[in-house]
Amino acid sequence: MKRVIIDVAVLIVLFLLPWWASLLLIGVCMFFLSRWYEGIVFGFLVDALSAGGDSFAGFGFMMTSSAALLFIAALVMRNRLVFHFNR
Repeated sequence: MKRVIIDVAVLIVLFLLPWWASLLLIGVCMFFLSRWYEGIVFGFLVDALSAGGDSFAGFGFMMTSSAALLFIAALVMRNRLVFHFNR
């Protein structure tokens, strides 16, 4: 249930805030939620909805590739860090 609420919140942020804020939120969610593949899907959604918008050297899937790189970085960081949560 927690993931569904976070997914809806991120979806709302995608439509209301600028791209950098949604990318930051996607990165935070990828870091704190284990294997949050939805971030890559949300990145593709942004790229698909803003077709013809931002591109870097003719490459139009910047949000998707950024989300995929954030996913890989979050996996590496999560494996190297030790979390101390109250259980």
